[in-house]
Amino acid sequence: MPKRASEGGIRVEKRPEVDTRIRELQQEIAQEALKVSREAAERQKITREYVISHLKENVERCMQEVEVLDKKGRPTGMYVYDAAGANRALELLGKEIGMCGSGSKSGRRASSSA
Repeated sequence: MPKRASEGGIRVEKRPEVDTRIRELQQEIAQEALKVSREAAERQKITREYVISHLKENVERCMQEVEVLDKKGRPTGMYVYDAAGANRALELLGKEIGMCGSGSKSGRRASSSA
């Protein structure tokens, strides 16, 4: 008989059927979380194309390619350079199309032209 509850818990967890059930429950939780995330994205109309187009827009703004607008959407005549923002958006785009480290889960890799 274990002297502490934690000792008994360790013994129970080592039983194959308990370990299997724990793994099953963890997998069910992960699948449910993924389902909820997808449903939320669908409700908000967030798609892969939406994310990519907005990252591209962010790059253009950060690289001074798009004029700064005021609160009413009118051009201000100003352009602001944001190297960190541009680099981060480019990094995320590169990951998504498989050019930089781990990216899209689609498993596609961009071909290099060297």
